[in-house]
Formats: sequence, C-alpha cells, structure tokens
Amino acid sequence: MKKLSLEARKRRQPLQFLLPWMLGTLVFFLLPALYALAISFSDLKNPSTLEMTFAGLSHYHHALFVDTGFVVYLLEILKRTLTQTPVIVLFSLFIAILLNRRFPGRGVFRTLFFLPVVLGTGFVMQQLTAQGVQQDAMSVVSSLILQDDVVLYLGEKGTGFVRSFLELLTQVFWRSGVQIVIFLAGLQKIPSQLYEAARIDSANSWEMLWYVTLPLISPMILLNTVYTFVDSFTDAQNPVIELIDYLMFTYAQFEYAAAAGWIYFLLIAVILTLVFLLLRPLVRGTEM
Repeated sequence: MKKLSLEARKRRQPLQFLLPWMLGTLVFFLLPALYALAISFSDLKNPSTLEMTFAGLSHYHHALFVDTGFVVYLLEILKRTLTQTPVIVLFSLFIAILLNRRFPGRGVFRTLFFLPVVLGTGFVMQQLTAQGVQQDAMSVVSSLILQDDVVLYLGEKGTGFVRSFLELLTQVFWRSGVQIVIFLAGLQKIPSQLYEAARIDSANSWEMLWYVTLPLISPMILLNTVYTFVDSFTDAQNPVIELIDYLMFTYAQFEYAAAAGWIYFLLIAVILTLVFLLLRPLVRGTEM
C-alpha cells in the first residue's frame, strides 16, 4: 500500500474534522427533513410504518388559506424578529465597544452579559419559563420604574409604551450574549496601529468609529445579523414552533405539522437570503 505524503495527509486533516459534523447532519437533519417533506405531500395510513398515499398540496393549502392561526403566528414572529434584530445588533455592538476598553471589573461585566446565554438554553430555560423567573424580574423592574406618581403622569398610553420598552429591553439583554462575544473577538483583532495613525491624522473618536472600527468589523455585523435572525426564528418559545409541536405531539397531525414546518423553513431561507444580499455589499474585504 502506497504511503501518503505529508502534504496529502495535511489535505485530509480538514475532512477528518468535518466528518463527524457531516455524518451528524446527514443522519439527524437531512434524512428527517426529507421524510418530513415526503409526509407533507401525503396522508399517513399507518404512522408507525410510514405508509403514505399522495395528497398533493392539500396540507400546504390548509396551512396558508384555511388555518388562519398559522398565518397570524407567522406574521407575529416575523414582526418581532424584524423589530428586535436591529436593536439587539446595535446594543451588542455598543456593549462590546465598552467592554473592549480597559477598566476595573471588566471580566465580571463580560460574565454578566454572557450569563443569559448559559441560562437561556435547553432545560434551564424551560424551568425558568415555567417558574416565571423572567416575568417576575420584568415585574420587579417595572414596579421600580413605574411608581404610582409616574403612572398618573404618563397616563394609560404612556405607561403601556414604557412597559413595552422595558419588555423589549429585557429581551434584548437576554439574547445579546453571543453577539457581544463575536463583536469583542472582532474588535480585539483590529490592529492598534490603525487607531494611532488615525489620531496622528487628527481623527476624533466618532471618526475612528465610522472609518476604522465599523469597516473592519463589518463581517461580524453581517454574521451577528444572520445569527440573530436564526436565533429568533428557531427559539423554542416562538408561536410557530409551539404550534407545530402542538399539532404533532398533541393531535398527531404529522402531515399538517410537516407542511407547516416546511413553509416556515422556506420563509426563513428567503428572509436570510434577502438579509445576506442586502448586507453583503456593505462588508469590507479588509484583512486584519
């Protein structure tokens, strides 16, 4: 057997690292997705054996034109995502710029901003939601800010606006940990010599932000925007996923749930494609 050269072995190393991910994607994503696609065009006679008869687009038609609740949930999650994503990205960038500066206790603040990421995943998040911890924290903050005198001064509409703003702020803080880490990684790769050269040219902090910092971290802005969209769309608590789980595990409507899932997947794919096409021209190809 011919022995591989050192260069050939080096070329195979990336494939060895990618192989577990490729096998996992094939077994746990592609095959179930193809089964779900086949089921969405069929009527199941026997779910245990996946015995199916072709049903055409009837389940897709039912989701889009008969079940009005599904469309309402789609519009709701779309509105929430389009509203929260720019705020989360801007907030994450602002906090990352602050945390990139040297000041006492910087490590503690970095941990505090990343802590919701650890608490907001999997079983921990389910328990916090079930016990109403996040809602209780929001109620405490609202009660501290919206005292009786403040409520009387703002009125019903003003109080409602402040409550909505505080709720949005809570969601933004809860979902910005990963984005802050990504922005911090990008900021720390910017050579300090660029800022020194900018100061020599009499640039102020605002000009250095626009002409040095933002162009060099533009790939991270695109990455964080796409990540925030995906994080919002795949949140287990969003109404569309809750509806799909409800249809599948409560009423065993596997065909309709599969069709709804594929409609949701295609909507996400279209939106992410549009986001990438709109933001990609703004990304600088500068090597840091």
